[in-house]
Amino acid sequence: MSSRLLVTRSDGAAAYAVTKGADLCLVMVMPNGGAGTTCTSDGMLPATGLQVTVGYEDYPPITAFLNPGGTAGFGAVVRPEAE
Repeated sequence: MSSRLLVTRSDGAAAYAVTKGADLCLVMVMPNGGAGTTCTSDGMLPATGLQVTVGYEDYPPITAFLNPGGTAGFGAVVRPEAE
């Protein structure tokens, strides 16, 4: 298993890409220890990419995303319709 930091927020939230066998996982870690994850299935990245949403304590939910083209970020994401 290997990991790579993709993006961080000023409040300490961070998103990582983690390989797990043939699958790629998007892992979001919150500064207070909360976390969330989502992974590809059988190594296939969905046409809309990966996204995971985590909320904690008094913070509103935060969404991390990884697009098929490799861009990653935080926030509300409008996904194109899968073909």
